[in-house]
Amino acid sequence: MIMMPSPALDEYQIGWICALPIEAAAAQEMLDEGFGTLEEQDNADTNIYTLGRIGKHCVVIAWLGGQYGTTSATTVANNMMRTFSKPLRVGLMVGIGGGIPSNANDIRLGDIVISYPTGTCGGVLQHDMGKIGEDGKLIRTGSLSSPSRLLLAAVNQMRAAELTSDPLYPSYIDKVVQKNARTRRNFSRPGPQCDRLFQIQYEHPSSAATCDGCLAEWEVERHEREDNEPQPHYGIIASGNTVINHGGTREQLQKDTGALCFEMEAAGLMLDFPCVVIRGICDYADSHKNKQWQGYAALAAASYTKELLGYVPRGQVSQEKLVTDIHTISGKLESLSKSADYINQKSDLQGLKIAKRAAFNSYENKHVECLPGTRTELLRQIEEWAESPHGKCIFWLNGMAGTGKSTISQTIASRLKVKKSLGASFFFKRGEEDQGNAKRLFPTLIQQLTTSIPQLIPSIQKVVKDDPYISERSLGEQFDKLLFQPLNVNLDQTITMVIVIDALDECKSEENEDDIKVILRLLPRVQESKSIRLRFFLTSRPELPIRRGIQEITGHHQDIDLHKVSDPDIKHDISLFLEDRLVRIQSGRSLPIDWPGKSVFQTLIAMSVRLFIFAATICRILEDDQWDPVDSLSEILTHQTDNSKLDGTYLPVLNRLLMNQAGVRESGWRKNIARYLEQSSCLRVHSLLFPFQLSLESRRN
Repeated sequence: MIMMPSPALDEYQIGWICALPIEAAAAQEMLDEGFGTLEEQDNADTNIYTLGRIGKHCVVIAWLGGQYGTTSATTVANNMMRTFSKPLRVGLMVGIGGGIPSNANDIRLGDIVISYPTGTCGGVLQHDMGKIGEDGKLIRTGSLSSPSRLLLAAVNQMRAAELTSDPLYPSYIDKVVQKNARTRRNFSRPGPQCDRLFQIQYEHPSSAATCDGCLAEWEVERHEREDNEPQPHYGIIASGNTVINHGGTREQLQKDTGALCFEMEAAGLMLDFPCVVIRGICDYADSHKNKQWQGYAALAAASYTKELLGYVPRGQVSQEKLVTDIHTISGKLESLSKSADYINQKSDLQGLKIAKRAAFNSYENKHVECLPGTRTELLRQIEEWAESPHGKCIFWLNGMAGTGKSTISQTIASRLKVKKSLGASFFFKRGEEDQGNAKRLFPTLIQQLTTSIPQLIPSIQKVVKDDPYISERSLGEQFDKLLFQPLNVNLDQTITMVIVIDALDECKSEENEDDIKVILRLLPRVQESKSIRLRFFLTSRPELPIRRGIQEITGHHQDIDLHKVSDPDIKHDISLFLEDRLVRIQSGRSLPIDWPGKSVFQTLIAMSVRLFIFAATICRILEDDQWDPVDSLSEILTHQTDNSKLDGTYLPVLNRLLMNQAGVRESGWRKNIARYLEQSSCLRVHSLLFPFQLSLESRRN
């Protein structure tokens, strides 16, 4: 790039915005001439600009300083139009994004996605903007502007040229990469072995920094391309303030929106700075995402943009018109500022004593979700209840220990969150100070609800200010002041939200054994609210206090007993689960290809039927590196005639734990076993754990 004297300010008709330093560096490498930075600008403009020429166009480049989000993009665009209000005519948003591959669109890492009007969408939609309709579904409100007709015409010309001629942008990429050692290090294309797309149910191991150890059998099979040049894709780009790093969420949003990629800034530009959005694909918006492809993807997007500008006639640029009314923009920023005020107001709710680890997606409380293809009919019924305008206030799912209630709760909460209809969640856990405490339920739920419904914040602020000890009051007073009264806030439309409460039976306190009945008696009162309709998805064991509490609210609930789900359905689901896990165990532990064999597989299914926890536990035993899977499986099979399932599930675990504990860990196990014996009322558990406790004590002596 050659440094030359800068042209007059009114020559800069094209504004190029990017978010990250790597994107700004790639953009600057596209300049044929560089004119340095701007010496004087509007006093209220905090941007730093790079000025230059690409072909026949003078371009001003600004970046967000590494800040993500639509609000940051709006601020940068607003500042740019303060300083360049007269000349600026064309806008570009260029950088990286997360790709959404599908059967219809073979999107690979390093490819380029260009926003392009599709159907009623101008090319960019905000996937996290809308309202919840009466059926519980997100209705996207408002629309984002289409890019200028001149830019669209240039895109169409370039698309036509691609049909007969080789594009120029690959040569721009090569020129930058070969420039010096630094550009080779930061912008070179990773090898094809680094482009791995995994099936959505295969999550990246939380402890692994890279995908080197991710199992190859979970990769999606794709044909090999003829060359490694980035391929362009034209269509909808989904923008929002939420980072998407979950394969299931990616697939659901693709079905809802038809988008080709995700990013986090364009929605903040399109109303006041309509532009073409160009994104190089650096990941697949799932848990396997990393920064390995960011440099190459940023360079690919910038190189495509440089070639695109070659199709834009300089004389026609001055005929375009951006929305440069600073008062209009200031009004939008004021609205955004009010939204930010809601966030600041939430700091005033810190007086609420909440269970910080109770939410379904908290790190400590993470449960696995239902394997795709399992629990399909049950999940369908629950989702229909959640979405139906005529659904009961409470849906009670009950079943004995080990039947998979928490896994179902996790799945439902995750799906509702994607649909923007999850109000809050609380996963009770007996023995945990906060998660087993009924007094933390309502403060925790309302704290989460204020995120979904920020209009509740002023009411909750007043409650906390008037009574700083509200979290210590009776359940009835907490419910009335924190939940029931704030729900009467007036909204423009009716909102339906679902609250997921898992393991309600584990909400027991020595102070008050009637807590569960009180909670169940209070919940139906939310039906009196007109603007905010709350529904509660509850799971528990069918213990007597729960059954009595449910009987008292007859007419306000519907229920499903997991023990009444047909055996063929349970057998089918457990079979899919075991098949999935055993294939991974066989590969990961280098066992024979036919392990464990059809006969043993059927035996394990028969042993597991109705207890998902049995199947999950034996798989964890077989996965554990400190135990031999063949020996472990042999010991498990010796208990196949035990109808209680406890011997076959836990004796192999206990025996191996006994062999592998020493010192501090052994002492910890003695304390844990003693505590479980004190808490458990199950004679069968005592018959298993008490001998194990004696074995530990004898080893100590």
